[in-house]
Amino acid sequence: MAHLRKYDAVVGIDLGTSNCCIAVFRNDKVEIIPNEHGDLTTPSCVSFTDNERIIGLAAKNRSVLDHAGTIWDIKRLVGRRFADPVTAQETRRLPFRIIEKLGRPAVEVQFKGRTRVFTPEQISAMILGKLKAMTEQYLGVSSESRIGCVVTVPSAFNVCQRQSTMDACTIAGFHVFRTVPEPTAAAFAYNLSTKGRSEDSESLYLVLDMGGGTLGVTVLDILDMTVSICATAGNNNLGGADFDDKLMNYLADDFDSIHDTNIRSNPRAMSRLRLAAERAKCVLSSATQTVIEIESLHKGKDYSRLVTRSIFETCCKSLFQSIIPALDDALRSPSYQKDKISEVILVGGSTRIPAIQELVSKYFDGKELKKSINPDESAASGASIIADILSANPKSKISDEMLLVDAVSASIQLYSDVEYVRDSPPLSTNGRTRSTPELGTMVVPKGNHFPTVKILTVRGTLKEDQDTVKLFFYEGDMERSKDNLLLCELELTKIPPAPSGGHHEFEVSVHIDANYDMEFSFKERTSRRKATKKVERSVTFLSASYLETMATQEATMRREDATDFERAILKSTLESEAYLLEEKLERLKLMGNITDKEEERFPNKRTLRWLKTHPRADLTEYQTRLEEIRNVASVIARSTLDTSVESSTRFPDTRFTTQTGSRHRRDQSRDSSDFQTSISSATVTPNPSAASSMIELLRIRERSSSIEQPKTSPAQVPADLTQILAETTILPSPASGVTSRIPSPAMASVSSASVSPPSSIQSPTVPTPSRSSSGLSLEGRLSQFFASRSKDASYTDQDMQDISSLLLHMDHQAWSTIPRIYAVLRTTGDLQLIDNFTKLGITDIWFPFSITSLPENLPPSARARFIDAQSIVLTMALELEKGTQGRHVNFGHGDFVPYEVLARLGSGGYGYVDKVISTISHQEHARKVFRRRKVFSKHREDIKNFKNELSILKRVSHQHCVELIGSYTDPKNVALIMSPVADCNLATYFTDCASSRDKLSLLRSFFGCLANALSYLHASKIRHRDIKPENILVKGSLVLLTDFGLSFDWEHLSRSTTTADVARTPVYAAPEVAEFGPRKNSAADVWSLGCVFLEMLTVLRGFAVADLRAFFKSKNETHRYCDNVEAALEWATTMIPAGVQEDGMTVLWIKKMMNRDPAERITAAALFGEILDGGERTGFCGPCCGGEEDDDSDGTWDDREAWSDTEEVTVKPT
Repeated sequence: MAHLRKYDAVVGIDLGTSNCCIAVFRNDKVEIIPNEHGDLTTPSCVSFTDNERIIGLAAKNRSVLDHAGTIWDIKRLVGRRFADPVTAQETRRLPFRIIEKLGRPAVEVQFKGRTRVFTPEQISAMILGKLKAMTEQYLGVSSESRIGCVVTVPSAFNVCQRQSTMDACTIAGFHVFRTVPEPTAAAFAYNLSTKGRSEDSESLYLVLDMGGGTLGVTVLDILDMTVSICATAGNNNLGGADFDDKLMNYLADDFDSIHDTNIRSNPRAMSRLRLAAERAKCVLSSATQTVIEIESLHKGKDYSRLVTRSIFETCCKSLFQSIIPALDDALRSPSYQKDKISEVILVGGSTRIPAIQELVSKYFDGKELKKSINPDESAASGASIIADILSANPKSKISDEMLLVDAVSASIQLYSDVEYVRDSPPLSTNGRTRSTPELGTMVVPKGNHFPTVKILTVRGTLKEDQDTVKLFFYEGDMERSKDNLLLCELELTKIPPAPSGGHHEFEVSVHIDANYDMEFSFKERTSRRKATKKVERSVTFLSASYLETMATQEATMRREDATDFERAILKSTLESEAYLLEEKLERLKLMGNITDKEEERFPNKRTLRWLKTHPRADLTEYQTRLEEIRNVASVIARSTLDTSVESSTRFPDTRFTTQTGSRHRRDQSRDSSDFQTSISSATVTPNPSAASSMIELLRIRERSSSIEQPKTSPAQVPADLTQILAETTILPSPASGVTSRIPSPAMASVSSASVSPPSSIQSPTVPTPSRSSSGLSLEGRLSQFFASRSKDASYTDQDMQDISSLLLHMDHQAWSTIPRIYAVLRTTGDLQLIDNFTKLGITDIWFPFSITSLPENLPPSARARFIDAQSIVLTMALELEKGTQGRHVNFGHGDFVPYEVLARLGSGGYGYVDKVISTISHQEHARKVFRRRKVFSKHREDIKNFKNELSILKRVSHQHCVELIGSYTDPKNVALIMSPVADCNLATYFTDCASSRDKLSLLRSFFGCLANALSYLHASKIRHRDIKPENILVKGSLVLLTDFGLSFDWEHLSRSTTTADVARTPVYAAPEVAEFGPRKNSAADVWSLGCVFLEMLTVLRGFAVADLRAFFKSKNETHRYCDNVEAALEWATTMIPAGVQEDGMTVLWIKKMMNRDPAERITAAALFGEILDGGERTGFCGPCCGGEEDDDSDGTWDDREAWSDTEEVTVKPT
């Protein structure tokens, strides 16, 4: 099913007439997504201007200023023909222009200086596009992500209106699962909110949904968590907007009677009056009266009016009474009388009106109405719950609990020219036994549950010489065909004549699936002639190509909206900073630094003039001018800062206590000079010639006399190394690009060689000081640090890192890589022997040394001193690298972790994976970091499981399995250090094979390597449980299994083959795993590897994995291997003639591996034995595995026997 595909998010949408709402169900609760204003509902309005497109609240506020360019209440035109009476009524009511386009209504507006025509689906798509942008920002997904949705529609919507709503979602970029009636969605939200109540029997509920434009009434049968639709009724032209119109007309008549004028001739005044009426309606739901005051409403005349609740109810009394027929229609069946209704639920904003509540309560003989759920959010909340169920979310607790049984919203009727005989069975509930082009026969009654198949067998008589019969299927409850919606037309030709005195027998069938898609069939039994047809898209007016064109146009407008928004931000920022610069220059003028004529040469006034004449300039022009403004402002700010600092250090306040005037003159002279110097050293501006002109303009008088600087006493030399490093700044290391420390240039008195960062880091050249600000060289300071420590004092990891950084920036790069050896030799007084280590490539990873592991050319006495002193540098980080003490280290707050991050390889829900380099061994590793807060915050059992999985990883030692180097914990994370760092995973490797013959050739050898690795794991009694291409890594010519023993998948959780409480959509899972059956051996791993083998064979044949998935889709609704065993074997068999003859061996292996019976499935050891036997001839086994002699590689070892004492059960989530 389409809803089982992978989506980045699934949401529920209530696309209302007046307002819309969007919700997401996650963490077992509904979350309403707010808009940029923090509101949970967004007005369904779109406004078009000469510069931009505005959607939502801002568009609604513009309806007064631009009534012709602001579109609202468009939902009432969706899916209608232009000749529809409702369209004519709405054309008279709405202030914007509605025209005919291809037989259907469309709106005409002026947009960006052009006349544009948009269909109702396009306008709805614009509103939905805003909801999609809100979702992407709220959930943190990209604009290219796949977002599935369930969208609500009024219960009285026909097929055309439903499909048009889905088309609007498609244009907006949503992937629609299905449409759901608004009362039904609200019932789901109500059912979830009251979950857990004790009920002895099923109950009937009536949901009355009245929003801004439609009324819906639905009777539901709720038993436990199953919601079944029993009856529906409604009115698509009754809602809050009609109440607004009634009150607006009352106010217009009142204004005309007072001022003797015609306010209806002024569309802007009517728009203002409509907004005032809407606000008054909302206020009167909680208050008994309100005052409407509008200044200069029409022809300069103000309007003020006290409106009471009784006035409003009198205006809308006839509309309120229109609710009663809808209630009667929904309760017309004897099984659903109003005395059998358990609860009446009110949803929709208009149900807040007290008169409506009183009317409904009186209809149900004073029954208490249920108003426990928010009427504005209930439909979206229920839709999000249904979307979560349809998406098969593995983390959801309701996916298997709640069930929806929907009902047909309108009858399906048959019209034909066949004359039925009198003894034919009854054809309809209305008693009609004859069908004509004017009078129809009911085939599927309103309220019938779907999915359903209705078959009708009738006998009829054709006219003389008639061999053709036409059938017309209409949706609607009106008797005459012209009053209903034509769904399908079937024609059956070449019908033979009936026997003398006999009749023709016809079989008519209607099939409605779960998505409300319909298929009609007509068959004549004697000749067996048959005609079948589905409801085509032409019924909804939008062809597939036209729909694609609309989607492209909407995507283009969305990009233009983003550009317009960025332009508006840049324009506003540029204007603001130009005015700020103008204020700064005014202050400089007051100080006498510049003149009025010189001020004109600055860019602020020129920029402001340019902004007035270029409202829609290119973004680069705005950015260029903004950079120019900022450069000048930065120079002024830097000059002011330098002046204030200098005045506080060079000139003690005691010099100027009595000479205020002299002080002011000297300060002014110094400010001018510093400002000129700052301008001269400014960074390059976008316009170099303009910058030179400004520098030349700012000629300030030189100081008339120099002022002697006060002498300062030398700072006390810090004795601790951390104090020395505290005076340093963080700069990129010249060796590796990682962050390191060097003394700050501001504190250096003498500069020596410059240190250049790598080319990938764009930073200026920084001089490396050889002496500190106290006058002591770094070597001297380092010597003092070692002299201040006792010889037995242990070092920390931070000490080692600091020593390494200092050595690096003292031009001792080789020494900086071995700070522990340096510290030991420095402590023993044998530092002159350090080159003996560096020449042999000995690093700190060799610790702890033995007598034999030290360099041979060391004197015996130096050897003994080194062995005795080395314990002072055996830090925690070294224990982690060496794998001592169980290969696990606990780092506390402030402890140095010996890894520098080189790149981020990936991330997932529990953590991330980095490529790191060890500061001890200087080797690259993969570090998988678990966030302790997410993994271990709920249950202690999680910690126990993690330790158990870690112990399994420690047992693995195989050339085709990733190696665990060690693990550590710090206050926030738990980390695993793995080796090697792969080039890519097998899924990515499949893609690369299409463009590389060498990689394709190498792929053939992976069969034997993977079988060898799995055979080793099973011989070690380790189940992998998650074999898939994403968990198979490729490093050069080496293929490796990874992520064994772990119960979660980092990047592809939904495709995990682990137990069902982790993943609900397993692709590579064995049948016994997918069906929650017990696993008494490791055969499930063999199945998963067989699926991978099939994908490898597919790539070897020149196909893509997507082709294999498409083949599965043509055979089945899903691409899970456990549901496509026959299709998988058929795919493998058909590919044999296309490639190398020896490749047929892989098909035999795949058949043995993908046997549905786990007991008959081949073991990993036997599989590797078969591959090894033909490895030299076919190349399916690489040289790395071909010469090995494993104890169980001959296939005699039985995996089932080894696992006979264990049983693993896949637990189905509750």
